Order: sequence, then structure tokens, then C-alpha cells
Amino acid sequence: MLIVIAGIGMTSCTIHESTDYRITVHNLMYADIFVSGHYLPFQEFDVLEIFFNEKVLTDITIGEVSRPIPLSQGVAYTISLSYRAYLYNLDTGKWEHNYDGFKELGTEIWGAGECMNQVLELRIGGLFTGYAPEYEIFCE
Repeated sequence: MLIVIAGIGMTSCTIHESTDYRITVHNLMYADIFVSGHYLPFQEFDVLEIFFNEKVLTDITIGEVSRPIPLSQGVAYTISLSYRAYLYNLDTGKWEHNYDGFKELGTEIWGAGECMNQVLELRIGGLFTGYAPEYEIFCE
């Protein structure tokens, strides 16, 4: 009798794989420079808009994390970024608007077996990338 009940319990459990993913954006676009033995603030970017095809997140300042947005499995999402760049003025000790920019970051496809909640971290690349925005995706 115990074997029959255990068998029923095992067969009634179905694993459902969702095809929807959730992603948040974390703005870590800050760069400093090393001068005369000290790190000094150099540049930071605020996100004006980040696009995942037609889905848009807006106004993500340095250090902030966006609200999550849903993405579907198997869809190629072109990720592009509109941002505002600031340079640090050592004389005044304040950040000053330098320019507004736009960059297409790349294309990502979410597939089966990936974690459902993910974080896209935005950073400023180094000298060899011209201090342009870069990204990396992690499981939350």
C-alpha cells in the first residue's frame, strides 16, 4: 500500500519550465583614475534609457538598480543604451555634465536552463575601450 501511495505522489508532480525571465539593470558606470598614489573620481554615467527591443527602462542613476522587466525565452533582444556622461571637476569638487551618448551594447537570447532572475550590470570600460559602457549578465 505504501508503495502505491508513493508512486502516485511521484507521478502527479510535474515540472513546469517557465519561458519568462526577469532582468534588472544595475548601474555601476563609474571610473576613477590613479594619480600620484591616490584614486581620484574621473567619470560616471547615468542611464537615460536602456532598451531591450521595445521594452524600456529609464532614469537609472549611478548605484541604482532598476525595477525588473520580463523577457521571453528564444527572443533575440538587442540591448542599447542612452546615457549622460559626467566628468569630475577637481577644482570645484563637483560632477559636471560632459555629453549625452548612445551605444548599442549587443544582442542576447535567453534560453532554457538559465536562471529566471538575472541582473545586467553596466560598467565603464577601460582605456582600451575608450571608457565606453559595457555590460555583463549574472544570476540574481
